[in-house]
Formats: sequence, structure tokens, C-alpha cells
Amino acid sequence: MDRRINLLILCIVVFIIVLPLQANSERDKDRETTLLNQEEIFAFLEDAFSAQVSLSEVERSLEGVKEVLFPYFSDDYIDMFIKENVVEENGKFFTLGSDFARYYIPFYTYSNQTKVVQLNDSVFVVEFFPASTEGPVTYDDHYVALELKSENTGWKIQAIQNDNLPREVLEKANFADSL
Repeated sequence: MDRRINLLILCIVVFIIVLPLQANSERDKDRETTLLNQEEIFAFLEDAFSAQVSLSEVERSLEGVKEVLFPYFSDDYIDMFIKENVVEENGKFFTLGSDFARYYIPFYTYSNQTKVVQLNDSVFVVEFFPASTEGPVTYDDHYVALELKSENTGWKIQAIQNDNLPREVLEKANFADSL
């Protein structure tokens, strides 16, 4: 009889310990695939931009470049970024400074002008940029949107769009004057 009571107590203790650990594990997994709010999304994009900029500070192997970008960008986006921005010298890879570099995180204001829109399984971060006629780079009025999607390893930037944004994104972002 004592063995049964001891076994019952042991089972209860195991359940008390294991169930909360499993719940925490599921919660951690959810955090990896869910950006909860606009502040977290903005912080994620700022970190992604810092990762891109860091590639000009230290020479790395090609794998090292990919490792820096991996937490933030999809594999396809990383490949496009490397092809467009990364140079190789003596077997080491780095980026050069530029006033207009493709596939970098845009210079969002991260204010009420920067809109976060969920559409289907994507999150779009979009902002209107008024025309610039001064400085080394000029451009017309335009919108820039980053598309993020949840992958097994967390949220990743999938694409940058300057034109042909889905109409629903502009509507949800309340950019009524652009429609």
C-alpha cells in the first residue's frame, strides 16, 4: 500500500512540474512566430537595419554575412540583398556605403506615419515618402512597404515594395488620397 501511495505522490509531483514547463515551451514558440504589437515590429525592423549596416563595419565570410541577416530576412531576401549590396575582396565580404542601396530597410520615421497592416498571412509596414528634389538622391512621392511573414524560425522580411502595393494594404493603412 505504501508503494502505491509513494507512486501516486511521485506522479502528482511530475505532473505539477512537467505541465507548466510544457505550457511555457508553447508560449515561447508562440512568441517566436507572433509579433504582438507595433512597437515590437518597429524594434524588429530597427534591429534588422542595424544588422544590415553592421555588414559595412567588419569583413566576414559569405556564411558570416548570411548569419547576420538570418534572424530578420527570408533566404530569398538575403540572396537578393547580397547580390545587390555585398562585395568580395580577398575572400572576405562586406557592404559599401551608399545614398541609395536597394533592399535596405527604408528610413521609416517609426511614427504615426508608419502604418502596420495585416493582410492574410502577411504583415505590411508601409509609409508614404514625399518627393525629394534636394541632395544626391531625388525621387517622386511614393510608398514603401516591407512584407513580413511568419516562418518556422520566426518573423522574416520577405519583400520590399515601392510600387504595386496591394490596394487592401493602402485602404487598411488609411492612405485614402492614394487610391
